[in-house]
Amino acid sequence: MKGSTNLESRLPAAGAYGDRFASYFKLGKATIFKTGALRTGEIAYTETSGYCHKPEPSVPVPPEDAFLVQTQLQDYPNHISWEDGRPGIVGTLRAGQTILRDLQRKPNAIIMGPHHTVHFYIPRATFTTVAEDLEARSISELSYVPAQPIDDDVIRGLIGTVRAAIKAPEETNRLFLDHLMMAAAVHLAQTYGGLKPRSLQHRGGLAPWQARLAIELLESDLTGQLPLKDVAAACKLSVSYFSKAFCKTTGLAPHQWLLYRRVERAKSAMINEKTTLAEVALSCGFSDQSHFTRVFVRLVGTSPATWRRARNL
Repeated sequence: MKGSTNLESRLPAAGAYGDRFASYFKLGKATIFKTGALRTGEIAYTETSGYCHKPEPSVPVPPEDAFLVQTQLQDYPNHISWEDGRPGIVGTLRAGQTILRDLQRKPNAIIMGPHHTVHFYIPRATFTTVAEDLEARSISELSYVPAQPIDDDVIRGLIGTVRAAIKAPEETNRLFLDHLMMAAAVHLAQTYGGLKPRSLQHRGGLAPWQARLAIELLESDLTGQLPLKDVAAACKLSVSYFSKAFCKTTGLAPHQWLLYRRVERAKSAMINEKTTLAEVALSCGFSDQSHFTRVFVRLVGTSPATWRRARNL
């Protein structure tokens, strides 16, 4: 079986994701992105693909306090799986469909034929944090029927966005991926955990000292590799509260603010006619001149070269 390259090879001793998860289901190498965006544990994204020439059972996943959210990227016929030794629904999983798995129930399956799947690994404690941040009653379970496929447009859309971002990591800032992973956890808590947040209308923006500190930290690394959880922690806030408060204060999500700030810094740098556009791009946190040009056109409406000529007339 074949698989793709692992983006982060240093994994903790436990956690059913990445190459460890692939080994349970005999899937070969895996693509992984993991984030500590929520303070109670890492949320991880794993993508695997390959072909199993003969039917064989997977290795039962060791019980742990977490859930797997599995979405098919291609049809998978004759899906057979178990939880706690009890068989689930048998049938074809269609591309785009999702199934949920509770890792406390020791899931395993028969692996056969071609496969291409994506998994979100989410610790159960993450949902407690989500509930606390949204001032809602705590949840510990997700409601689902073992192996029953679900058509979830939100999960499908989030996976499409994560996949596109991971394919061009040099153009994607860490804040954006952290935001996507957190969005997946909140959606699952609300849709399958019955989470009912209280009204958030009373919440305000960042305090002046928090806004100054957040902007200082974000500007210190325009590449966007500073984890969102680190900025939130410095402001003594949870990630979800910080994201909402930052948006209320600035009018932009942190990753969007970062893009606009890169462009503003690039405009200042372009006033010096001796500086090439490639040099401007790298100094302002873009992966290369092409990436710089695409973002600049999207936000400003004209190319950097055209803007520079008009500015220097």
